[in-house]
Amino acid sequence: MFEIEVLQPPRNNLQSGGYLFNYKITQNLKKKCSCRLVEIENKDLVKYLSKRAKNKSVIILDSIYLKYIDYSEIEPLLKGRNRRIMLLLHLLPSADLNKENSTLTLKRKIQSRELGWIKKSNLVIIVTGKNYKKELVKKGVCPSRIKVIYPGQETKILKNKEVSNGVKHPVRGVTVGSICPRKNQILLLEILRKIKPELYEWTFIGNMDISPKYTKKLIHIVKKGKMKNSIFFKDQIHHTKVIENLLQSDLYVSTSVQESYGISVAEACSVGLPVLSLNTGDFSYWVQNNKNGYLIDQENTKELENKMLAVLADLNLLNQLKISSIKLSKEISIPTWEQSSSKLEKICCSLY
Repeated sequence: MFEIEVLQPPRNNLQSGGYLFNYKITQNLKKKCSCRLVEIENKDLVKYLSKRAKNKSVIILDSIYLKYIDYSEIEPLLKGRNRRIMLLLHLLPSADLNKENSTLTLKRKIQSRELGWIKKSNLVIIVTGKNYKKELVKKGVCPSRIKVIYPGQETKILKNKEVSNGVKHPVRGVTVGSICPRKNQILLLEILRKIKPELYEWTFIGNMDISPKYTKKLIHIVKKGKMKNSIFFKDQIHHTKVIENLLQSDLYVSTSVQESYGISVAEACSVGLPVLSLNTGDFSYWVQNNKNGYLIDQENTKELENKMLAVLADLNLLNQLKISSIKLSKEISIPTWEQSSSKLEKICCSLY
């Protein structure tokens, strides 16, 4: 019997979808086989892999290591056990937009150093979105090496069954995601500034400590725009509470410029909530234009503004979207963490 080890750099109290994925996957795999989540400093990774080279284990490396470990350092360790090390790509470090000086309209990029790492290693690659796989294939990575495993859901997704008495003003809007430049909440606030505050009540849910300067900037916009009675921030809350907020809302908006999957949008569509979103991640698998929302090209933020204005002003339009969203939600299914971990286990077994 082999062991599965998921290696990641120390968390340092950082909350992210990637770390959640690693944790949930390993916790579920522990119920079936020998599996553990190991935190290894970047400087100690090569040494650790050298020690584990003779063990009957499958090593899964978090992609964040690609930023710090040159391929030449790890290449000798891959000989003879090349197919028993896998890469887990949530988002490549070079694509990180969580920096104050990042250009928010910048699309996901893959630096040549990291892409070279991926191509030379010939390792099996796990990604968390179908469109992410397509992007890697376009960059020349062999599609047979890339396996897609969706993140699982934390709690049972309840379904809206009907629109009770229709949507009324103020429209209850919601956005879920860590408060940071990559999620681009500033764009949504700038749009809301142009709309009468009495038309909406908007709740932002997410970790407010990842980018303090960015969070402070958003709060300043709210105060300056006299929106403090219409805009509300909730720090990280339990997933059950997130679902409750989705069920109690009328509209979901995502202005994120980069996702590998987009679990919050998938969940919003799954509960029958209309979605307005910039196109990224696997959103195109969930959002159908003019049916359960609108999916808008990232470069066309003016179109997002126009759709927001139309939907918040025309309650008949929003009601029709909500009715259609509830119907479409019956066709949407999100895997459980148990299902996601089982898929990973099968991939690991195929390496032996």
